[in-house]
Amino acid sequence: MKIATYLRLSKSDGDLSENDRTESYSIENQRDYLRDYLLRHPELDGDVVEYADDGYSGTNFDRPAFQQMISDAKKGLIDVLLAKDLSRLGRDYVEMGDYLDQVFPRLGVRVIAVGSGYDSNEHRGDVSGMDAAITNFINTMYIRDLSAKHKSACRAMWKRGLSFSGMLPYGYKREKATGLTWLVDEGPAEVIKFIFAKAAQGWRIMSIVDALNEMKAELPGVRKSRLYNGEVRKLVSDEEYIWDYLMVRRMLVNPTYTGCLVAHRTEETIKVMHRIPKEDWVIIENHHVPLVDKKTFDEAQKVMIRRDWNDQGQPAIFALKKKLRCGNCRLTFRYDDEKKKFYCKHKRISGIYSRCDGREYSYPIVEGAIHRQLQKYLSDLKTLELLTKNAVDLIMPENDEKKSNGESKLKVLRAERVRAYESYAEGLITKAAYLKMKAKLTEEINVLDAEVKELAGRIKEDRELVQETARMKRKAEQAEKSDVLTKKMVESFIANIYVHDYDRIEMEYYADDLVDRAIKRNNEIMDSVYPNGKEPSGKSGNGRYARLSEERRTCVNDKNGKE
Repeated sequence: MKIATYLRLSKSDGDLSENDRTESYSIENQRDYLRDYLLRHPELDGDVVEYADDGYSGTNFDRPAFQQMISDAKKGLIDVLLAKDLSRLGRDYVEMGDYLDQVFPRLGVRVIAVGSGYDSNEHRGDVSGMDAAITNFINTMYIRDLSAKHKSACRAMWKRGLSFSGMLPYGYKREKATGLTWLVDEGPAEVIKFIFAKAAQGWRIMSIVDALNEMKAELPGVRKSRLYNGEVRKLVSDEEYIWDYLMVRRMLVNPTYTGCLVAHRTEETIKVMHRIPKEDWVIIENHHVPLVDKKTFDEAQKVMIRRDWNDQGQPAIFALKKKLRCGNCRLTFRYDDEKKKFYCKHKRISGIYSRCDGREYSYPIVEGAIHRQLQKYLSDLKTLELLTKNAVDLIMPENDEKKSNGESKLKVLRAERVRAYESYAEGLITKAAYLKMKAKLTEEINVLDAEVKELAGRIKEDRELVQETARMKRKAEQAEKSDVLTKKMVESFIANIYVHDYDRIEMEYYADDLVDRAIKRNNEIMDSVYPNGKEPSGKSGNGRYARLSEERRTCVNDKNGKE
């Protein structure tokens, strides 16, 4: 029996800070509680694996240990799930009910919530039991009541001019003693003043962006990582992490820089973050030292009236939607439906210092190149299935025979070990002789058993590989019937497309892992069957796979980008 214990505590526990603890007291108590339960129920005998989410809310199920537990359950690694009570598993009664009524039963997992008196074996077919439903409902109401009290406390603090948000806007830092007073962060503050001064003078936002990159002004993310000892969160490479349009625009529209505290801009309900209308924001004047005066702030807003960067193009419903990416920054391209062209949006907002290609690509030309390359790839997949099957057929009879011989020999060795014991029991051999024979036979059995199991695993993997490539071949044959590139074809085979220029387009396929495994296994078999690298026909068994491995990811446009 495979038993899982699940432990959870939210961030509000607060005892982690005591004596540099790495685990909360409540987690320890839950562990001891469940261990005691297992000791008192000997029928729950088996290997125990612990999953613990220390510092995670129960209002949603996006918790690392919980998700790992579900993943292991899907693999058949869990028979019984044990928790202190249902609230440890989750406090959202609707989703918790789904797990109890649908997910765990389908996975064959018995759920026991000790403190809640819940055992899924006793509630089969009755919607997880009325008691459990009521308990889950109470947990949800508890969270909602707690949320209302938290919001009320926040409003009271805002009215007193207190802010407890984790990170302050670029240009400010917290006073270390209490953490409540906002201090001017001198270096970034000068950058903020520069941005507003140039905007008030009529500079376009992209001109300000270029100036900041030329100055090598410290980026907001870099500054935050230094202040708060965290990592810089970015979607682009280090080389492309530079000032852009959106960074500057967010600063120009932020009234915080005039010295007022602006709170309640967003409000979170369970799992959803809502934007609050501007008229409902909580604004406290003269909260901290201003970096710009209100006149300069108002003048700077005029730069937003002119649309110096147009990002109003609506994404079209086309086959390569969300697949086309810039080969440099790796971000998705923006598509212009009217022009039938696409471009790197990062280049548009980052200016002259970005290394991304700023040209507009013709969608029909690129689509044609990708379709031609995909057709070649589909042909390769069909050949892959044939070569994989032929290679496995070469080695399978020998492996099956080795496995059969190994199993037969195991039976003989195990019978010899039994006969040795019978001889000792009948007094035909001494105890010392028996123990010596038993030790020798047991060692041979263990070695041979490991070899047979390894061979059986390899045989199983080979057969599964043939089945996987056969399924992929059928999908390829179905896709080849279309004369045009369709969304279904793209979604079935292509993960991402990285465009460097018209003559270099990298393809990333969903089946890359399967192809790599098939190539590797084919080469292993060919090397073992034909050590000299030559098949009887004189053709190399590895050359076809090498070409497929090297060429399948890159397509070259035969029109050389000419429209």
